[in-house]
Amino acid sequence: MRTAKLLLAALSCATLMFAGAYKADAIVTYNFNVVYTGGTPDGPPAWASLTITNFDTDVVRMSLTANWDGTLFPDQFIRDMYLNISPFLNATLVAGSVSGPANITGVTSSENGINGAAGTAFDHLVDFQVSGGPGRLTGGETVSWRVTAPGLTETHFMAVEPNMGLEAGMHIQGITGGLSGHVTTPEPASLFGISAGLLALVRARRNRK
Repeated sequence: MRTAKLLLAALSCATLMFAGAYKADAIVTYNFNVVYTGGTPDGPPAWASLTITNFDTDVVRMSLTANWDGTLFPDQFIRDMYLNISPFLNATLVAGSVSGPANITGVTSSENGINGAAGTAFDHLVDFQVSGGPGRLTGGETVSWRVTAPGLTETHFMAVEPNMGLEAGMHIQGITGGLSGHVTTPEPASLFGISAGLLALVRARRNRK
């Protein structure tokens, strides 16, 4: 009887742990370490890292870091970033939510309407300051912001664009030699607090839309 009770308690605990994992939020991290067109950025990959988390109901927080050494490559900067949203929602910038040394000059959502170069068609565009001086997103800097749409969660950004199958893209300028390049990440680098089974269900649901 004692063994049976202990087994029942263990099974109940396991059930609660699974339920907790099912309901928990995900932390989606994209590491931009692959060039898909143009020049190769200065410094070792990953050249940038993006973290996407739930902030509040209908609100997602994004945090982007330029990973290269800004003292070695001071002219290199991130011009814009492209993401996908599935099912598509018109995610917009939350006023006053930008935090960090870089300026965001625009946030646009358009289903398969964002040209990320090389024939790609993304859903979500974040533009950063292009003009020189303070406000550019350069090496060693991090900027955070929030976007909102009815029903929006971090898992909406776990999707691919239809032409090259890319989950995210980024335009980096000021590369040595006057070059620029577009970089991507094959898939989200990490997901915490969400079970592998749930992740598979999320992706299957996205692909059916």
